[in-house]
Order: sequence, then structure tokens, then C-alpha cells
Amino acid sequence: DVSRPCGAQYFNNDKEWMRTEIMTNVLTKLNSKMKCENRHNNLFFLFLDNESCHPSSLKGKFSNVHIEFLPKHTTSNTQPRDAGIIKTWKLYYKRKLLRHVGSEIDGKKTASEIVRSVNLLMSI
Repeated sequence: DVSRPCGAQYFNNDKEWMRTEIMTNVLTKLNSKMKCENRHNNLFFLFLDNESCHPSSLKGKFSNVHIEFLPKHTTSNTQPRDAGIIKTWKLYYKRKLLRHVGSEIDGKKTASEIVRSVNLLMSI
């Protein structure tokens, strides 16, 4: 769990897969944040597939995050569509990041320093 610009959190593991511990940690933090903001009337809805890292025990566990599971055997229908969108977004983001780094290099900062100063909102 490493802090990033704009308060975003980054998680990773050796296999680059989501794990139940990470999912529970993220949802617990989101639920706490929504409680602190008194967002009791504005529930956060999250739709999950039946992946093993999304245990059914998460449903009903949080007061401000409402979890619903997609019907079984629907992931194969939706995931290929998601993959194309995600791939396109990653390419767009990386291209924009490289342009930004190139425009900011002036001898005072290294490329690594510039990349660390970038946040996700800058890509929009």
C-alpha cells in the first residue's frame, strides 16, 4: 500500500491479481470515508463478478457501500469488452504521460521526478 498523488492508493502483488485482502481493505477505507462525509443517504453501489477475490461475505458488510454480484457465467460476456476499453485508455494515458514528461524536462528535474509528480486527473 503506497501513497500516490491526489491521495490515490496503489496496491500490488507478485502475480498482479486482485486479492481478497486488498479488496476488503479498499472497501473498508471507502466505507469509512463515506461515513465521515455523512453520506448515509448516498450509497455507493458496486457491482462485482464472481471472481474468487470477491467473496459473497462482502455483501451486506458495509453500511455505505452496497455490493451486488453479477449473475454467474456473465463475466465471459462482459470482460472482453472491458479489456478493449482498458487497453485503449492505458495507451492514451501512456502517450499523454510521455508527452508531458518530454515537455517538462529542463535539466532541473529528472524524468522520474516528473513522473512522480503526475496525477491521474492530469490525463483527462
